[in-house]
Amino acid sequence: MTEAEFLEIYREHAALVLRFCAFRTGSAQDAEDLCAEVFARLLEKGGDVESVKRIAWLHAVARNLCADWGRRRKWAPLDEAGD
Repeated sequence: MTEAEFLEIYREHAALVLRFCAFRTGSAQDAEDLCAEVFARLLEKGGDVESVKRIAWLHAVARNLCADWGRRRKWAPLDEAGD
């Protein structure tokens, strides 16, 4: 995947992924971090995702990362969770 191809995919789908992550986390900061991780994983994969399945793949990765985020928050020590 070229840089131009990646940027096109990012421009096309980043807002949707970011909104999804923000909805799931309730945190703009965490949503930005998770969205960045979603696209980092796309780069690691080399963009080897069919274009017709790309949004589904991005959504699945975002969903899984948000779930992991939620589990980490749930099991964080009390001093880190702020409770």
